[in-house]
Amino acid sequence: MKQLLKHRIILIVWAILHLQIYNDAFAQSDTLISIVNNLKTYSENHFQEKIFVHIDRGVYMTGETLWFKIYLVNAKNLKPADLSKVAYVEILDDTYKPVCQKKISLIGGEGAGVIDLTNGLKSGNYTFRAYTNWMRNYSPEFFFHQSIKVINVFKKSASPEASSMLPEYDIRFFPEGGYLVAGIPTKLSVKASDKQGKGVDFKGYILNERNDTLEQFRPLKFGMGSFIFTPKDSVHYKALIISEDQKENWVVFPKVLSSGYGMRLSNEGDEKIKIDVSIKSENNLNSYEPVYLVVHKHGTLQVAELSFFQNGKTSFIVDKSRLADGINSFTIFNKAKKAVCERLFFNYPEDARLQVEAQTDKEVYSSREKVEVRFLGPGLTEEDAASLSVSVFLNDTLEDEDKCDIFSHLLLSSDLKGYIENSNYYFQQSKKETSEALDNLLLTQGWRRFDWKDVFNPENTHISFIPEYEGHFIRGRMTDSNSRGMLNNLYMSCPGKSVVFSMTRSSVNGEFAFPLKGLYGLNNLVFQTTLQSSAPSIELYNCFSEEVAEYKSKPLLLSDACRESVQDRRVNSSIVKVYNKKQDSKQTFTSERPFYGVADKIYFLDDYTRFPKMEDVIREFVPEVFLRKKKEGFYFLVSNNLSKKVFDDSPLMLIDGVPVFNIEKVLAFDPKKIEKLEIVARRYFHGALNTPGIISYYTYKGDLGGFELDPKSLVIEYEGLQMKREFYSPVYSNPEDVNSRIPDFRNQLFWSSDIKLTGNKEGSVYFYTSDQKGTYTIQIHGLSINGKAGSKRLNIEVKSK
Repeated sequence: MKQLLKHRIILIVWAILHLQIYNDAFAQSDTLISIVNNLKTYSENHFQEKIFVHIDRGVYMTGETLWFKIYLVNAKNLKPADLSKVAYVEILDDTYKPVCQKKISLIGGEGAGVIDLTNGLKSGNYTFRAYTNWMRNYSPEFFFHQSIKVINVFKKSASPEASSMLPEYDIRFFPEGGYLVAGIPTKLSVKASDKQGKGVDFKGYILNERNDTLEQFRPLKFGMGSFIFTPKDSVHYKALIISEDQKENWVVFPKVLSSGYGMRLSNEGDEKIKIDVSIKSENNLNSYEPVYLVVHKHGTLQVAELSFFQNGKTSFIVDKSRLADGINSFTIFNKAKKAVCERLFFNYPEDARLQVEAQTDKEVYSSREKVEVRFLGPGLTEEDAASLSVSVFLNDTLEDEDKCDIFSHLLLSSDLKGYIENSNYYFQQSKKETSEALDNLLLTQGWRRFDWKDVFNPENTHISFIPEYEGHFIRGRMTDSNSRGMLNNLYMSCPGKSVVFSMTRSSVNGEFAFPLKGLYGLNNLVFQTTLQSSAPSIELYNCFSEEVAEYKSKPLLLSDACRESVQDRRVNSSIVKVYNKKQDSKQTFTSERPFYGVADKIYFLDDYTRFPKMEDVIREFVPEVFLRKKKEGFYFLVSNNLSKKVFDDSPLMLIDGVPVFNIEKVLAFDPKKIEKLEIVARRYFHGALNTPGIISYYTYKGDLGGFELDPKSLVIEYEGLQMKREFYSPVYSNPEDVNSRIPDFRNQLFWSSDIKLTGNKEGSVYFYTSDQKGTYTIQIHGLSINGKAGSKRLNIEVKSK
């Protein structure tokens, strides 16, 4: 009996233990599901955009024009993104201040523009950056950045002085996973770069406090290298870097933690990845503690797995086929759902590149000779299509061969921090050194697009900038004399033939937003309220980002070998300015209809008897409008075409698109200055506007014709979207043009931003060489609607006749 009772007790204890394990397993599984669900929710609410910009070349003389093409893509699949309809482009100097800013219209994820580099710019390296309003919700590190050279031979560059203030070398260590923990073997990466951001060769040593050498290492490529290091507790480490010029550089060594987590990622054969995770705690009570691995790309989950520590160690094995193409984020979570280690891994894509074939009819040309370039996109299906941009420019000693490539940028550079030296190198034929060098790059410049704290606490994340999915928005704040926000109706208009008009109601704190779809070039915006008291104060917010990334153009240091190229470019640029004045690029802009579309009735006043008073015009031949009078004065009413009745309230009245609330001033205006009158004889809704009809007057020039605005109106000069410009390229199709004595010393021979390839059909462009001999580069970038990006680069030689 006692023996039976003993067995029952053992069975009960065994059942309780297994039930506890069973419950713990469910709880741990729920934790993993919770992490995954939070990531999914965050990803759905935070659409990610990427931008690549094809800039026509890398070197400019002041007074020349920079041409560019914008490619906007969905960060998850690299397909053209159609969310944002406006891109913001800036050129920043070495103090991060903008010297030029443009707003570019985007259609189907594409846009193009130009920047005229003024003579007031100093010589130097400038940063060209581009982003959308939606991208401003995230780190400016993920804006597009590219360095360009601007040379002004009449203004001395500040680069030598700035250069002397920079340290000789920037040397940093980066532990894999984020931390060095005593007793845990860790891959420790190191990067050394010079003043220009270029990697440098060196010899490195890790020493202890007794100056004993514990480790020796050297970089593999571009000043980056790595080695395995196991730190010990209570040991003070220091690092000695001896550069190529044999200078000694003592570098701060990463802090060693006495407890924490470590991770190691390594290839397990060609098809799998092994992730080793270690933990060291102060009490060492970590057996069977759960640990979670989550792998994602831009919030799209790839892998989610659970494991348990045994003796402070555990491992995950992941098949590479489960990963997305490009950069994948590997994150380790502890049992409290805290991200404790993180690193990036690049999964080489098999078929993500757009194959672009390009060929010229010859390799060597004489001056003023026709060049034909034929394009083909092998692999493009009938359902797929690609958009290409093409630039042809002189390639001399000033041009940097380290050009930005659309494929390497979208798959690699756009997800990393800072300057990437020769990103194309990492996409050469796959080999061990390339893969190892790329891993060093990810360890030293890895960067994530969000914080896991935001994922688990979405209520703490605030979306400050809305996507401009219909066009550019202008935002601001309206305040009274005491700088307090005002809640009131606000009208915004732009005088002109193409009516830009909007009405909104400010928020409680006075903030407002107006759509500016269809506004191009420099305009005067008129802001008005219906307030009878003094005019409110209106502040417009800056639509350009004031945040800056760590990316900064390095000082311009020109070698003696570049002096001849600088002189040649100065002469060529001067000749082009003198002899090509009448052949500037053309501006084109098609005026849109007024905001209300097609009016119900249009009266061209020259078709009728001209009356001396506006009152007579309305009464004699505008039957849709009725002029009434009360004690307070005259007022208009409009008939409703739908009900055949007259509205009870006054309509919206416009002159050249500007609202007018004082009918007496309209009646006193000279009708001979009015070209036409349009009537909307129905109730019209436009944003916050609800009006019983519209009466719209147009002057001959669209400039208000001398009509005086309400003195409480605020007029602000505002730059809208950039107008389209056409690249000018001369044609030498007859002997007279070829033999003309007018010199042609263009360095930029051709630019086009809208070449299309469909299926396996061939496309082509042609242009003519100039009188400037030398080697010219044909640079092509392209993106297909299915998200394949690719580039092609070839050279032609131009010799004298």
